[in-house]
Amino acid sequence: MTRAERNTIFTINYLVLITSIIYFIAKYFLAIEGEWGPETHPLTIIFQKVHVLTVPFLIFAVGMIFSNHVWKRIESGYKKSRTSGIFLLVLLVLMSLTGYLIQVVDGQVFREYSAYLHIAVSVIWSVVFFYHHISSNRKRA
Repeated sequence: MTRAERNTIFTINYLVLITSIIYFIAKYFLAIEGEWGPETHPLTIIFQKVHVLTVPFLIFAVGMIFSNHVWKRIESGYKKSRTSGIFLLVLLVLMSLTGYLIQVVDGQVFREYSAYLHIAVSVIWSVVFFYHHISSNRKRA
């Protein structure tokens, strides 16, 4: 993976992570009192849109490094960070599917379950991505 690819995927991933954390905090902890009861905080809508707009760039970045980094490592039998890398691919698929489910499913209950699953998978993705990033830097040095 080139330095530009590495910087791109790390920057985009952390941008998505930061926007999702702010969105989560605004949605679940910053409700404001409106004229008829609790209302959504304005940051919720802004960061939901920013999150939805930045995520395709993360998917594109993973696609960008797939043949040059991911597939080469799988084909060559490269062992370092392979488990976390393959797990990241599975998590990316699950994270993408649950994110789309939130947007397209009918019914409040199913949408809530999709959101909870999306949050859980995203937290696991973030931890594994951070581990993969740290472990790859440690092994490369």
